[in-house]
Amino acid sequence: MVPDPVDFCFAQDMIAIRPDEKKIFGRYLFAALRSSNFTHQVSIFNVGTTIPHLKKSDFHRLLIPIPPRNVQESIGDLYYNFSYKIEVNRHINQTLEQMARALYKHWFVDFEPFQDTELEETELGMIPKGWKISLLEDVCMVNALAITKSNVPEIIQYVDISSVGQGIVNETKMISFDQAPSRAQRIVKDGDVVWSMVRPGRKSYFLALDPEKNTIVSTGFAVITPKNIPFSWVYLALTTEEFVNFLVSNETGATYPAVVPDVFKKAKFIIPPEPVLSQFHSQIEPLLRQINSNNKENLKLRMQRDYLLPKLLSGEIEPDSQYLSSGDIQ
Repeated sequence: MVPDPVDFCFAQDMIAIRPDEKKIFGRYLFAALRSSNFTHQVSIFNVGTTIPHLKKSDFHRLLIPIPPRNVQESIGDLYYNFSYKIEVNRHINQTLEQMARALYKHWFVDFEPFQDTELEETELGMIPKGWKISLLEDVCMVNALAITKSNVPEIIQYVDISSVGQGIVNETKMISFDQAPSRAQRIVKDGDVVWSMVRPGRKSYFLALDPEKNTIVSTGFAVITPKNIPFSWVYLALTTEEFVNFLVSNETGATYPAVVPDVFKKAKFIIPPEPVLSQFHSQIEPLLRQINSNNKENLKLRMQRDYLLPKLLSGEIEPDSQYLSSGDIQ
Protein backbone atom coordinates (compact mmCIF):
# COMPACT_ATOMS: atom_id res chain seq x y z
CA MET A 1 0.00 0.00 0.00
CA VAL A 2 1.37 3.37 -1.03
CA PRO A 3 1.89 5.71 1.94
CA ASP A 4 0.43 9.19 2.23
CA PRO A 5 2.23 11.35 1.25
CA VAL A 6 3.72 9.43 -1.68
CA ASP A 7 7.51 9.43 -1.38
CA PHE A 8 8.63 7.26 -4.30
CA CYS A 9 8.08 6.38 -7.94
CA PHE A 10 8.09 2.92 -9.50
CA ALA A 11 9.45 1.18 -12.58
CA GLN A 12 7.67 0.57 -15.89
CA ASP A 13 7.33 -3.17 -15.23
CA MET A 14 5.05 -2.55 -12.24
CA ILE A 15 1.33 -1.82 -12.04
CA ALA A 16 -0.36 0.76 -9.83
CA ILE A 17 -3.92 -0.12 -8.83
CA ARG A 18 -6.11 2.70 -7.55
CA PRO A 19 -9.29 1.36 -5.94
CA ASP A 20 -12.62 3.02 -6.52
CA GLU A 21 -13.63 3.38 -2.87
CA LYS A 22 -17.31 3.45 -3.88
CA LYS A 23 -16.97 -0.08 -5.19
CA ILE A 24 -14.23 -1.66 -3.05
CA PHE A 25 -12.57 -0.93 0.29
CA GLY A 26 -8.87 -0.20 -0.29
CA ARG A 27 -7.59 -2.31 2.58
CA TYR A 28 -9.72 -5.22 1.43
CA LEU A 29 -8.21 -4.96 -2.04
CA PHE A 30 -4.75 -4.95 -0.47
CA ALA A 31 -5.59 -8.21 1.33
CA ALA A 32 -7.25 -9.87 -1.67
CA LEU A 33 -4.31 -9.10 -3.97
CA ARG A 34 -1.93 -10.78 -1.50
CA SER A 35 -4.03 -13.92 -1.08
CA SER A 36 -2.79 -17.33 -2.19
CA ASN A 37 -5.75 -17.65 -4.56
CA PHE A 38 -4.79 -14.45 -6.37
CA THR A 39 -1.09 -15.30 -6.62
CA HIS A 40 -2.08 -18.72 -7.99
CA GLN A 41 -4.08 -17.02 -10.73
CA VAL A 42 -1.08 -14.83 -11.54
CA SER A 43 1.13 -17.92 -11.90
CA ILE A 44 -1.34 -19.43 -14.38
CA PHE A 45 -1.23 -16.32 -16.57
CA ASN A 46 2.56 -15.98 -16.35
CA VAL A 47 4.38 -16.08 -19.67
CA GLY A 48 8.07 -16.59 -20.40
CA THR A 49 10.38 -19.29 -19.10
CA THR A 50 13.61 -17.44 -18.33
CA ILE A 51 11.83 -14.55 -16.59
CA PRO A 52 8.16 -15.47 -15.95
CA HIS A 53 5.98 -12.38 -16.01
CA LEU A 54 2.38 -11.23 -16.22
CA LYS A 55 1.29 -9.17 -19.20
CA LYS A 56 -0.56 -6.00 -18.24
CA SER A 57 -3.37 -6.93 -20.61
CA ASP A 58 -3.95 -10.12 -18.61
CA PHE A 59 -4.21 -8.30 -15.31
CA HIS A 60 -7.85 -7.42 -16.03
CA ARG A 61 -8.68 -11.14 -16.32
CA LEU A 62 -7.74 -11.87 -12.71
CA LEU A 63 -10.61 -12.35 -10.27
CA ILE A 64 -11.18 -11.45 -6.63
CA PRO A 65 -14.29 -12.05 -4.51
CA ILE A 66 -16.38 -8.96 -3.71
CA PRO A 67 -18.34 -9.48 -0.47
CA PRO A 68 -20.68 -6.88 1.06
CA ARG A 69 -19.06 -3.62 2.16
CA ASN A 70 -19.16 -4.40 5.88
CA VAL A 71 -17.40 -7.72 5.25
CA GLN A 72 -14.78 -6.00 3.10
CA GLU A 73 -14.07 -3.52 5.90
CA SER A 74 -13.79 -6.22 8.55
CA ILE A 75 -11.40 -8.35 6.48
CA GLY A 76 -9.41 -5.37 5.22
CA ASP A 77 -8.95 -3.82 8.66
CA LEU A 78 -7.95 -7.12 10.23
CA TYR A 79 -5.39 -7.89 7.52
CA TYR A 80 -4.05 -4.34 7.65
CA ASN A 81 -3.65 -4.46 11.43
CA PHE A 82 -1.60 -7.64 11.16
CA SER A 83 0.54 -6.15 8.39
CA TYR A 84 0.98 -2.83 10.20
CA LYS A 85 2.20 -4.52 13.39
CA ILE A 86 4.66 -6.61 11.37
CA GLU A 87 5.96 -3.47 9.67
CA VAL A 88 6.32 -1.61 12.98
CA ASN A 89 8.38 -4.48 14.41
CA ARG A 90 10.51 -4.54 11.27
CA HIS A 91 11.30 -0.82 11.56
CA ILE A 92 12.13 -1.19 15.25
CA ASN A 93 14.51 -4.01 14.39
CA GLN A 94 16.19 -1.93 11.70
CA THR A 95 16.86 0.80 14.26
CA LEU A 96 18.15 -1.65 16.88
CA GLU A 97 20.45 -3.34 14.36
CA GLN A 98 21.79 0.00 13.18
CA MET A 99 22.57 0.91 16.78
CA ALA A 100 24.40 -2.39 17.34
CA ARG A 101 26.42 -2.07 14.14
CA ALA A 102 27.27 1.56 14.84
CA LEU A 103 28.67 0.65 18.25
CA TYR A 104 30.62 -2.28 16.78
CA LYS A 105 32.20 0.03 14.20
CA HIS A 106 32.88 2.71 16.83
CA TRP A 107 34.71 0.24 19.07
CA PHE A 108 36.28 -2.35 16.80
CA VAL A 109 36.85 -0.61 13.48
CA ASP A 110 37.52 3.02 14.40
CA PHE A 111 38.83 2.19 17.92
CA GLU A 112 37.35 5.47 19.17
CA PRO A 113 37.15 4.52 22.89
CA PHE A 114 40.79 3.35 22.75
CA GLN A 115 42.45 6.40 21.25
CA ASP A 116 44.65 6.78 24.32
CA THR A 117 45.93 3.22 23.90
CA GLU A 118 49.19 2.67 22.08
CA LEU A 119 48.67 1.20 18.62
CA GLU A 120 50.86 -1.42 16.99
CA GLU A 121 51.30 -2.65 13.43
CA THR A 122 49.84 -6.05 12.50
CA GLU A 123 49.01 -7.95 9.33
CA LEU A 124 45.49 -6.49 9.61
CA GLY A 125 46.72 -2.94 10.15
CA MET A 126 47.16 -0.81 13.25
CA ILE A 127 45.35 -2.16 16.34
CA PRO A 128 45.40 -1.28 20.05
CA LYS A 129 48.31 -2.84 21.90
CA GLY A 130 47.31 -5.96 23.79
CA TRP A 131 44.74 -7.01 21.21
CA LYS A 132 45.51 -10.04 19.06
CA ILE A 133 44.94 -11.57 15.65
CA SER A 134 43.24 -14.98 15.66
CA LEU A 135 41.69 -17.40 13.24
CA LEU A 136 37.95 -17.88 13.66
CA GLU A 137 38.54 -21.54 14.59
CA ASP A 138 40.59 -20.33 17.58
CA VAL A 139 37.58 -18.61 19.13
CA CYS A 140 34.63 -20.48 17.59
CA MET A 141 33.64 -23.99 16.57
CA VAL A 142 32.24 -24.55 13.08
CA ASN A 143 29.57 -27.23 12.60
CA ALA A 144 30.25 -28.65 16.05
CA LEU A 145 26.92 -30.45 16.57
CA ALA A 146 25.12 -32.80 14.22
CA ILE A 147 22.47 -35.47 14.47
CA THR A 148 23.89 -38.93 15.08
CA LYS A 149 22.33 -42.35 15.65
CA SER A 150 22.41 -41.69 19.39
CA ASN A 151 20.55 -38.35 19.36
CA VAL A 152 17.91 -38.66 16.62
CA PRO A 153 14.84 -36.54 17.55
CA GLU A 154 11.33 -37.60 16.61
CA ILE A 155 10.24 -34.11 15.60
CA ILE A 156 12.44 -31.26 14.36
CA GLN A 157 12.04 -27.57 13.59
CA TYR A 158 13.73 -27.49 10.20
CA VAL A 159 15.30 -24.42 8.60
CA ASP A 160 16.45 -24.53 5.00
CA ILE A 161 18.37 -21.92 3.03
CA SER A 162 15.33 -20.65 1.10
CA SER A 163 13.62 -19.63 4.34
CA VAL A 164 16.48 -17.43 5.61
CA GLY A 165 16.99 -13.78 4.71
CA GLN A 166 19.43 -11.16 5.91
CA GLY A 167 19.44 -11.70 9.66
CA ILE A 168 16.03 -13.35 9.78
CA VAL A 169 14.30 -16.73 9.56
CA ASN A 170 11.08 -16.31 7.59
CA GLU A 171 9.80 -19.84 8.12
CA THR A 172 10.47 -23.01 10.09
CA LYS A 173 8.94 -26.37 9.29
CA MET A 174 7.92 -28.73 12.08
CA ILE A 175 8.33 -32.20 10.61
CA SER A 176 9.12 -35.71 11.79
CA PHE A 177 12.79 -36.50 11.36
CA ASP A 178 12.09 -39.59 9.28
CA GLN A 179 10.28 -37.35 6.78
CA ALA A 180 12.98 -34.65 6.79
CA PRO A 181 15.38 -34.19 3.87
CA SER A 182 18.76 -35.90 4.23
CA ARG A 183 20.48 -32.50 4.55
CA ALA A 184 18.61 -31.78 7.83
CA GLN A 185 21.60 -32.53 10.06
CA ARG A 186 23.08 -29.49 11.80
CA ILE A 187 22.01 -28.82 15.40
CA VAL A 188 21.54 -25.18 16.40
CA LYS A 189 21.87 -23.80 19.93
CA ASP A 190 21.40 -20.41 21.58
CA GLY A 191 24.11 -17.97 20.49
CA ASP A 192 25.05 -19.76 17.27
CA VAL A 193 25.61 -17.72 14.11
CA VAL A 194 24.20 -19.55 11.09
CA TRP A 195 25.54 -18.63 7.63
CA SER A 196 24.50 -20.03 4.23
CA MET A 197 27.57 -21.41 2.46
CA VAL A 198 25.69 -21.23 -0.86
CA ARG A 199 25.90 -17.88 -2.66
CA PRO A 200 27.09 -15.94 0.41
CA GLY A 201 26.65 -12.68 -1.46
CA ARG A 202 22.91 -13.07 -0.84
CA LYS A 203 23.58 -12.66 2.89
CA SER A 204 21.42 -15.52 4.11
CA TYR A 205 22.34 -15.65 7.78
CA PHE A 206 20.82 -15.37 11.25
CA LEU A 207 21.70 -15.31 14.92
CA ALA A 208 20.02 -18.18 16.78
CA LEU A 209 18.68 -16.88 20.09
CA ASP A 210 16.42 -19.06 22.23
CA PRO A 211 15.67 -21.37 19.28
CA GLU A 212 12.85 -23.88 19.42
CA LYS A 213 13.76 -27.30 20.80
CA ASN A 214 15.35 -29.56 18.17
CA THR A 215 16.01 -26.74 15.71
CA ILE A 216 17.92 -28.31 12.84
CA VAL A 217 19.36 -26.55 9.79
CA SER A 218 20.49 -27.75 6.41
CA THR A 219 24.06 -28.89 5.78
CA GLY A 220 24.15 -25.96 3.36
CA PHE A 221 24.72 -23.76 6.41
CA ALA A 222 27.83 -23.20 8.47
CA VAL A 223 26.91 -23.12 12.15
CA ILE A 224 29.41 -21.03 14.11
CA THR A 225 29.43 -21.62 17.87
CA PRO A 226 31.40 -19.17 20.07
CA LYS A 227 33.83 -20.75 22.55
CA ASN A 228 34.84 -18.20 25.19
CA ILE A 229 33.74 -15.11 23.30
CA PRO A 230 30.36 -13.27 23.28
CA PHE A 231 27.94 -14.17 20.53
CA SER A 232 27.14 -10.47 20.07
CA TRP A 233 30.68 -9.78 18.86
CA VAL A 234 30.78 -12.93 16.72
CA TYR A 235 27.47 -12.10 15.00
CA LEU A 236 28.43 -8.52 14.19
CA ALA A 237 31.97 -9.44 13.12
CA LEU A 238 30.69 -12.16 10.77
CA THR A 239 28.06 -9.98 9.10
CA THR A 240 30.08 -6.91 8.12
CA GLU A 241 30.39 -6.02 4.44
CA GLU A 242 34.09 -6.82 4.70
CA PHE A 243 33.38 -10.38 5.83
CA VAL A 244 30.70 -10.87 3.17
CA ASN A 245 33.23 -9.76 0.54
CA PHE A 246 35.77 -12.17 2.03
CA LEU A 247 33.32 -15.05 1.62
CA VAL A 248 32.42 -14.05 -1.93
CA SER A 249 36.11 -13.85 -2.88
CA ASN A 250 36.54 -17.45 -1.69
CA GLU A 251 33.58 -18.92 -3.59
CA THR A 252 34.14 -21.91 -5.83
CA GLY A 253 31.86 -23.17 -8.60
CA ALA A 254 30.49 -20.99 -11.38
CA THR A 255 26.99 -22.49 -11.64
CA TYR A 256 26.53 -23.08 -7.92
CA PRO A 257 28.95 -20.73 -6.14
CA ALA A 258 29.59 -21.67 -2.51
CA VAL A 259 32.20 -21.66 0.22
CA VAL A 260 33.34 -24.54 2.41
CA PRO A 261 33.53 -24.59 6.23
CA ASP A 262 37.31 -24.13 6.18
CA VAL A 263 36.83 -20.67 4.68
CA PHE A 264 35.08 -19.65 7.89
CA LYS A 265 37.62 -21.43 10.09
CA LYS A 266 40.62 -19.73 8.48
CA ALA A 267 39.20 -16.21 8.48
CA LYS A 268 41.31 -13.81 10.57
CA PHE A 269 39.92 -11.34 13.08
CA ILE A 270 41.14 -8.71 15.51
CA ILE A 271 40.21 -10.06 18.95
CA PRO A 272 39.84 -7.50 21.78
CA PRO A 273 40.66 -8.37 25.42
CA GLU A 274 37.97 -10.14 27.46
CA PRO A 275 36.98 -7.09 29.59
CA VAL A 276 36.34 -5.08 26.44
CA LEU A 277 34.25 -7.88 24.94
CA SER A 278 32.25 -8.28 28.15
CA GLN A 279 31.45 -4.58 28.31
CA PHE A 280 30.43 -4.59 24.65
CA HIS A 281 28.23 -7.64 25.14
CA SER A 282 26.44 -6.09 28.11
CA GLN A 283 25.32 -3.23 25.87
CA ILE A 284 24.54 -5.18 22.71
CA GLU A 285 22.94 -8.40 23.99
CA PRO A 286 19.65 -6.68 25.04
CA LEU A 287 19.34 -5.15 21.55
CA LEU A 288 19.86 -8.50 19.83
CA ARG A 289 17.45 -10.25 22.21
CA GLN A 290 14.78 -7.64 21.44
CA ILE A 291 15.33 -8.05 17.71
CA ASN A 292 14.92 -11.79 18.13
CA SER A 293 11.72 -11.34 20.14
CA ASN A 294 10.26 -9.04 17.48
CA ASN A 295 11.23 -11.47 14.71
CA LYS A 296 9.50 -14.31 16.52
CA GLU A 297 6.39 -12.20 16.99
CA ASN A 298 6.41 -11.30 13.30
CA LEU A 299 6.73 -14.95 12.30
CA LYS A 300 3.71 -15.79 14.43
CA LEU A 301 1.73 -12.83 13.08
CA ARG A 302 2.49 -13.77 9.46
CA MET A 303 1.42 -17.36 10.06
CA GLN A 304 -1.84 -16.24 11.69
CA ARG A 305 -2.56 -13.66 9.00
CA ASP A 306 -1.82 -15.99 6.09
CA TYR A 307 -3.80 -18.82 7.69
CA LEU A 308 -6.89 -16.67 8.26
CA LEU A 309 -6.98 -14.76 4.96
CA PRO A 310 -8.09 -17.57 2.60
CA LYS A 311 -10.70 -18.71 5.10
CA LEU A 312 -12.07 -15.19 5.37
CA LEU A 313 -12.14 -14.67 1.61
CA SER A 314 -13.92 -17.99 1.05
CA GLY A 315 -16.49 -17.34 3.78
CA GLU A 316 -15.33 -20.35 5.81
CA ILE A 317 -14.78 -17.98 8.76
CA GLU A 318 -17.01 -15.01 9.42
CA PRO A 319 -15.18 -11.68 9.92
CA ASP A 320 -17.01 -11.15 13.22
CA SER A 321 -15.91 -14.55 14.54
CA GLN A 322 -14.88 -14.71 18.19
CA TYR A 323 -11.49 -16.01 17.01
CA LEU A 324 -10.68 -12.86 15.07
CA SER A 325 -10.34 -10.15 17.69
CA SER A 326 -7.73 -7.69 16.49
CA GLY A 327 -7.16 -6.26 19.96
CA ASP A 328 -4.00 -8.29 20.43
CA ILE A 329 -2.31 -6.86 17.37
CA GLN A 330 -3.00 -3.15 17.80
